Amino acid sequence: MYRKDLDFYIDINKFFASHSLIVGNTGSGKSNTLNTIFTELFDNINTNGSYFLFIDTNGEYSKAFTDDKLNKVLDTRNAGKNSIHIPLNLLESEDWRLLLEATEKTQYPVIKSVWNSVIKNIFAKEENANIAKYLLDELKKAIIGILNSNSNTTNKLGAITSIKEDFSFMEDEYYGRIKAVFDIFDRYTVNGNKFIASGSSDYYTDYTQYIADEVERYATTESKDSFTVEDMGFLLNITHLHRTYKFNINENNTSPLIGRFNSNKKDFKTIFLPYKVGEKKNVMECLFENSHILVCDVSRAKKDIRRIMATFLCAKLYHYFVDFKNNKFSMHLVIDEAHNYLSAQNLDKEDAIAKTCIDTFESIIKEGRKFGVFLTMATQRPSDITPTLLSQSHNYVIHKLVNPRDIEIMKNTVPFIDEMSITMLSILSPGQAIFSGTAFNRPNIVQVKFDDSKTKVESDTIKLMNKWSRKRNFDEDSLKTAKSDVQ
Repeated sequence: MYRKDLDFYIDINKFFASHSLIVGNTGSGKSNTLNTIFTELFDNINTNGSYFLFIDTNGEYSKAFTDDKLNKVLDTRNAGKNSIHIPLNLLESEDWRLLLEATEKTQYPVIKSVWNSVIKNIFAKEENANIAKYLLDELKKAIIGILNSNSNTTNKLGAITSIKEDFSFMEDEYYGRIKAVFDIFDRYTVNGNKFIASGSSDYYTDYTQYIADEVERYATTESKDSFTVEDMGFLLNITHLHRTYKFNINENNTSPLIGRFNSNKKDFKTIFLPYKVGEKKNVMECLFENSHILVCDVSRAKKDIRRIMATFLCAKLYHYFVDFKNNKFSMHLVIDEAHNYLSAQNLDKEDAIAKTCIDTFESIIKEGRKFGVFLTMATQRPSDITPTLLSQSHNYVIHKLVNPRDIEIMKNTVPFIDEMSITMLSILSPGQAIFSGTAFNRPNIVQVKFDDSKTKVESDTIKLMNKWSRKRNFDEDSLKTAKSDVQ
C-alpha cells in the first residue's frame, strides 16, 4: 500500500558513487526528480570534495540544484554570449578527430600529423616557441613539396595560387605580412611543363629548382604571440595539398575534412581560445574556475556541435582523472536528455559523431568507477540508449513509461525489479517513480517532492489559458463541443 506519511532516504555512498539512469516520458517529472535529488544532496552535504558537471541539453537548469554553482552557456549563435572556452593547447589529435568527424584511415592521419607537430614545435617548447617561424616553415615546406611533385606544372601553380588566394580571407594580419613569399612566382611563367623566367627567350631551362631555392631562402622578422583556430585551418589545408601532390593521393579523400573545418571554423573560434606562448592551464581550471558545480547549457548550439562538445567536455574531464588519479576528489557527470548523444539508432546511420559519443561514454561507464568518475543519465527514451550503457548502470529511477518497447527494455535491464513494478510503469502519476538498484533493498514506488521555493527546473508545460483570453465565461478551463452520447 502506498504510504504518503513515510519519508524515503537514499544511501549517499551507494547511489552517488555509482552510475545511475533516470527515465520517464515527457511530463512524468524526470527533470524535477533530477533536480530534487541533487538539491537535497547539496543542501545537506558539503560536496567540495567532488566536482559535478551537468550537461543541460534544453536550458532548464540555470535555477536548479543550488545557488552555489557556476552556469556556463555554449552559444554558437552569438559568440558574445558563449561562456565555454577551452585553450587550444588542451586539445589532442583525438579531439580534432571528433570535432571534424574524420575518417580513421584517410583523414585522421592528416590531423594527427598536423597536431602532433604543433604540440612538439609550439606547445611543448613553451616560452621558446616561435609560432611565426613555425607557420612560415610549414608553408615553405608545402610549397616546395608541391613544386617537387610529379604533377604537371600548371596544376602545381594552381595549388600554390589557391593557397595564396586563401590568404586574402585570413583575419590574422600575420598572413598578409608573409604573403610576399608568393611574389617569387610573379617572376616566372609556365611554358609547357616548365617554369621559365618571365620575359626570357630561354624556353628550354626549367626553373623549378630555382624557385624552390628562392622559397627556401625566404625569411621575415615577423612575430606572432598566439596560435589560433585559423592557424590550425591553415596548417590542415597546406598539409592536405602537400600530401595530395607529393604522394599522388586522391584529393577527394581529404578535401571533405577541409570543408568541414571551414564550415565549423566560426564555431571553433568561439569555443577554443588562442594559445598564448608559455600559457599553462588544465581543463579543470578552464571549466570549473573556482567552483565545484558547473551547469553547461548547450541548448543554444547547433545539434552536431552540441553533441561534439558534450562528449568532448566529458571525455577531457574523464581523461584528466585517469591521468591524475587523486583519491581526494570524485567527478560526477550528469547528462540530461541522454538519447540526444547516446542513441544506438544513430550507429545504424553510419553517424561518425554518434560512434565517438557512444564509445566515450561506454568507456566512462565501464572504467570510470576505478578513477572516481560516475555517470548519471536522464532520458525519455531508454530504448534508444545502447545496451552497454543501460546494463552497466547500477541504480535506476523509473517514471511513467507508456511505450511498450521502453517498458520491455526496463523489464529486461533493471535487476531486482518485480513484475508488479513493471505493470505500474504505465500508470504512475507525475512525480511518482520506481527506485531500484544496488542502493535499495527492493524496488520502491516513491512520490518525489518538488520545492520550487528552493530550486527550480524551467521545464513546465505552457499554460495556454495564461496567454489566451475568454470570449465568454466558463466555469472551468474547458470547452463544450458536442452533446455527449454517454449517459
